Amino acid sequence: MTKARDIIDRARKELGTHERPPGSNRTKYGDWYGSDGVPWCAMFQSWIFAHEGMPEIKFAYTPTFAQHFVDEGRWHESSPAPGDVVFFNFPDSLDRIQHVGLVVDVEGGGSIVTIEGNTSSGDGGSQDNGDGVYRKVRSSSIVGYGSPGYNKKPARAEKPSVKLWFGKGDKGADIKRWQHDLNVVMKPKPPLDKDGEFGPKTLEETLAFQKKHREDVDGRVGASTLRKMEKVLKESKAKS
Repeated sequence: MTKARDIIDRARKELGTHERPPGSNRTKYGDWYGSDGVPWCAMFQSWIFAHEGMPEIKFAYTPTFAQHFVDEGRWHESSPAPGDVVFFNFPDSLDRIQHVGLVVDVEGGGSIVTIEGNTSSGDGGSQDNGDGVYRKVRSSSIVGYGSPGYNKKPARAEKPSVKLWFGKGDKGADIKRWQHDLNVVMKPKPPLDKDGEFGPKTLEETLAFQKKHREDVDGRVGASTLRKMEKVLKESKAKS
């Protein structure tokens, strides 16, 4: 059975890995997932778990990643432990989950030590779409934690206090990836700018995608719409 220390040891070996070329979002994690060149914080964590015998944890978007733990009854917002997956909401958008890391240690005063992919070193630069894998110390912007189930941990019943979807007015790496995926499957002309801002044109294509694929046509990109997008992308790659 995979243990928390196995996941942490694997993550530590990846410290210092960077995008090549810089600013490209291109990494071995995205290549492994089959979706290189887009924001990769969730794909990095998925790569770690898959390479330590937990392939069921495989996500590209942070909302579906968090929803997995909610559905499994393993979401909690206090008492983190090493090996937990931690989700962040940085103060640059509406209240929503937008970044993910791995807890490797718990310090006093409410601080945790994490290993995160697709972030920046120190306090500068983008925290949710940076250039590499770094060790971070975090004490704020934490939404909650998912317990992967090492040693059959008891289930939790809490739910996130922020939304597990994004939509008009939101910003961040998840939106940049969503714009990329919409360009691939919807082929708008001209293509959407991959600027990470969910504006009117992104909303228009989102509604069109939801209508085409029989999702709720509400412009809210949550777990169901994201799972549908990943399915459509996979089918489109199989045909090419």
